[in-house]
Amino acid sequence: MRMGIPVTTLSDSDVASFAGEDFICKDYEEMISDVLHYITDPKYYKKQSDNAKGHFGTLFSNDIKSDMQTVIDKILELAKTQ
Repeated sequence: MRMGIPVTTLSDSDVASFAGEDFICKDYEEMISDVLHYITDPKYYKKQSDNAKGHFGTLFSNDIKSDMQTVIDKILELAKTQ
């Protein structure tokens, strides 16, 4: 998603919580249809590509080292309370 590659997922997968509503399908048939839509409709692919980049940008900064440090700090903070 960071590179603008859109995904297709089911709502009960671990990918869904990361990907967001724009990429969730109700069943396998809809997933197949969505992938075919990506392949056959360049405008749809571009729209979903832009959505993927935009959504990824809300999840992470461009500073991976800082993001990882934030996660580690939170883990340590939680560990102290256990």
